Amino acid sequence: MARIAKRPGSVIFVAVVLFIVGGWSLLGGCCGMGSMAVQEFAPVQPQRPAAKEIPAIDGAALQRFMAKEVPGYYPVLITFGAIDVLFGVGQIAAGIGLLRLSSLARTMAILLSLGKLLVSFGNHAYQIIYVTPATTKFFEQNPLPQGAPFDLAALMRAMTWLVLGLVVAFQLAVLMMIVLPLLMSHVRQAFADAAAPANDDDRLRRRDTGDDDYIPPSSSGPPDTGITDRPP
Repeated sequence: MARIAKRPGSVIFVAVVLFIVGGWSLLGGCCGMGSMAVQEFAPVQPQRPAAKEIPAIDGAALQRFMAKEVPGYYPVLITFGAIDVLFGVGQIAAGIGLLRLSSLARTMAILLSLGKLLVSFGNHAYQIIYVTPATTKFFEQNPLPQGAPFDLAALMRAMTWLVLGLVVAFQLAVLMMIVLPLLMSHVRQAFADAAAPANDDDRLRRRDTGDDDYIPPSSSGPPDTGITDRPP
């Protein structure tokens, strides 16, 4: 009889986390790629003429400026979105495998979490090195009218750093919630038991009771009691 390994609660917790972050990556990657593709291939809209009191409005001016100033702006962002989709699919698949106590899913969950963090750092570096300076430059060249209560360029720069800091902190927290539980000893033992279940009832009984000296009775004949039927 095969033994059914007990699924630890921490494994269920990690699987739920993988479902959440994987679904978020899948949704965010698809939406990001779609948005970048629309902006890249959409026809240029003519700028609305300015009235005397109202300045001209061009909603796509920032995106055109970024595409001109930032190296590989659309291709790089679309590539990061596609990678995010792949990570999302992989994390959801790993979560399903964890619920089945698959050792391959456990390894995949750890590697995907680490790889996703490294790719995210690459995305952040691209944002810091290229995108943020270009955004600041755009708002410096297109300031708000005189008398505005704040400097839009400084505000955008501060918001960019704040968002990046929060995203990095969140990703590190998610990494710890996934990797640390999967490295715990009782979790590793549960996956080992599921990967190599015992099939012999006597070995299972000895393991559960600690009776290592148990010897099953022989089926070759009745036990020898030392009493014979011969007369004295």
